[in-house]
Amino acid sequence: MKKLFMALLGLSLCLGFTACGDDDDKGSSATPEPTITTAAGDILKLYSAPYGYWYEYDDKGKLTSFSDVDNTWYVQGNAFTIKDEDGDMTFSFTFNSAGLISSCKGTVSSEDEDGYEKGTVSYDFSYNSKKQCTSAKLTYSGEWSDEYGTGKENGTGTMTYSWQNDNLVKAVHNDKCVYQEIDGRVVEKTIENGRETFEYTYSDLRNPLLQMPLCIAEVVPFDYVIVLDALSLLGLGGVGPAYFPSKVIYTEEYWEDGEEPSSYSDSYSFTFVLNGDGTIASENGQSYSYSSTDGSEYYSPAKRLASSLRENFNKRHHKFTRSKFRKK
Repeated sequence: MKKLFMALLGLSLCLGFTACGDDDDKGSSATPEPTITTAAGDILKLYSAPYGYWYEYDDKGKLTSFSDVDNTWYVQGNAFTIKDEDGDMTFSFTFNSAGLISSCKGTVSSEDEDGYEKGTVSYDFSYNSKKQCTSAKLTYSGEWSDEYGTGKENGTGTMTYSWQNDNLVKAVHNDKCVYQEIDGRVVEKTIENGRETFEYTYSDLRNPLLQMPLCIAEVVPFDYVIVLDALSLLGLGGVGPAYFPSKVIYTEEYWEDGEEPSSYSDSYSFTFVLNGDGTIASENGQSYSYSSTDGSEYYSPAKRLASSLRENFNKRHHKFTRSKFRKK
């Protein structure tokens, strides 16, 4: 049960096809109505995306629920608050006047025969005048109890995103966690640090709608819970790159205070196919689908496909990112 709370920190938020306005001002918490305007002027809604993302809307076009590869999430009332299907995790959002997420607060509370866990996390996001996400700050805390003892943790994180020629070229995520575990009368306290770096190179395929592909939506901001990858794909946190990426080099470092860092590095390649209206048809062979605003289907829905690509790209090796929620 321990070390759940970094699992709350996955608030990946990018894209924003219809947003207008300025960057960091606080707006409302009303449930958004995300749409995509094609090159031909058609207004669409995302219906499904690669690796298990599905979206449901009411007859007024408001998002009512969505599914990722782990859970189904339900929108609660007029304010944009979502809960997972077990009721263990809740996220509440506020938006700036451009319709971009400016802050998010999350809570988790779970109890079973083995013990309990509970915690909170808070995020704040910044954007530039082009509606590109440039940074995020977070704080989190939590506690748990199981058959091995009890524990507490408190941490902070920063995320910075570097854009060149309207393409995201580098993302850096830094975490610092003070972790205290109590086993009987023995108290073990460690300070754990993590840094993850993503460096992108780009193809010559233009992204005419600035649509956010999943391979970047997973990173901006960094996602430990897949829920916010799903919201990123809807366009609730900034625009995507001007061109589609062809490759990312991923480097991870982890260390406890007083120790030398251990590191891991890998690279992943991407291919894209576009529809005639400029929307993404497929990413690495996996389909996107869309519906018109009245709910009629515009493109055939994508099949639910399991893929090792998703598992490989989502390698998150920090000790403090592992939790039963991530493994659901």
